[in-house]
Amino acid sequence: MFAFIIKKDLQVKETFSYEVPFNETTQQSLIEYTHANYGPEAMLRQMTDEEKADFTLQAQDSIETK
Repeated sequence: MFAFIIKKDLQVKETFSYEVPFNETTQQSLIEYTHANYGPEAMLRQMTDEEKADFTLQAQDSIETK
């Protein structure tokens, strides 16, 4: 799983993950999406292992409460 964070002005704007093969074209598309939605100063980065674990727990909690 590839998990990402989009930040702008030190604020988290989006968190999401991909479970598909990830390549340079996919990365470029995500960068373009980030800049189109949040401006050229927005930053896309991969989550740290700790962030990914927290993200996974939050997703599981969301599924369980439905």
